[in-house]
Amino acid sequence: KVSVVAEEAVTIMRNGGLEPLEPYPGARNSWSCRCLACGMTTGAFYSTVKRGGIGCVYCAGKKVDPDEARKVMLRAGLEPLELYEKADKPWKCQCLTCFKVVTPAYSAIGQGQSGCVYCAGKKVDPQDAVSLFLENNLKPLEPFEHTEKKWKSECMKCGRIVYPRHHM
Repeated sequence: KVSVVAEEAVTIMRNGGLEPLEPYPGARNSWSCRCLACGMTTGAFYSTVKRGGIGCVYCAGKKVDPDEARKVMLRAGLEPLELYEKADKPWKCQCLTCFKVVTPAYSAIGQGQSGCVYCAGKKVDPQDAVSLFLENNLKPLEPFEHTEKKWKSECMKCGRIVYPRHHM
């Protein structure tokens, strides 16, 4: 026979958007439930839901479903090259526009930041910088460091040594 407390707990969980998947474990224990909003199985606490809190860790933004995280990255134009681990960890991906490998965090993409630092103009690939200089008749004489540093180069038309900057 189900106790009155357990029946009340089931009702409160359902009203909180959760369908219990096992018998009531007590107010302070994790209770396996299916979230009626997102469909994920989660361990919810009766006491949290009774206080009006969000019982689903996914809907509360405390946990991310790896499949959903992958979809977010793909929508941002990034193909994940490794499995999702956690929101603030750099995630190795390939940009689907420029095909460069980048490592944005899922949390940054989820907050609307651009996925590819190269396509966003925030970073310059050294090989692209060399190609740009060569296309403009400049032969770099030292490795590329960053866009604001003068870059010792040779003018391929007149042979002079020049020091242009690679501005983005």
